[in-house]
Amino acid sequence: MPPLVHDDIKALLSEQSGYIYRLGSASNVIVERNITKPASSATVVINNGVEVYIPLAGLIDIGKEKERLTKNLDKAIADLDRVNKLLAGEAFISKAPENIIAKEMNRKAEIEALKEKLEKNLEMLD
Repeated sequence: MPPLVHDDIKALLSEQSGYIYRLGSASNVIVERNITKPASSATVVINNGVEVYIPLAGLIDIGKEKERLTKNLDKAIADLDRVNKLLAGEAFISKAPENIIAKEMNRKAEIEALKEKLEKNLEMLD
């Protein structure tokens, strides 16, 4: 199946707007080429670079959500710093079994992925 071109996507979304209203509890659905991202919106990018914006103002307490995300981000940064120091230590690398080193490297990758997600979520709220 060939990828949908923008006009096809626009037509499909316009046709299905009733379902979008009901399923997403949306009060408004705008299907246009160039619109400005609403403030404090979550963003999803789907096929062909189509962006979907979901304004969060009124749905959540933006201030509290920023505080929560910032707290989690600070913890992730601290955890990542500890893992990096551990993996940079010659004593650890020379004495630890390979499975423990691998476990810490996996932990590092998981923390980095979490940190990236938290940063993106915070960015969406700005």
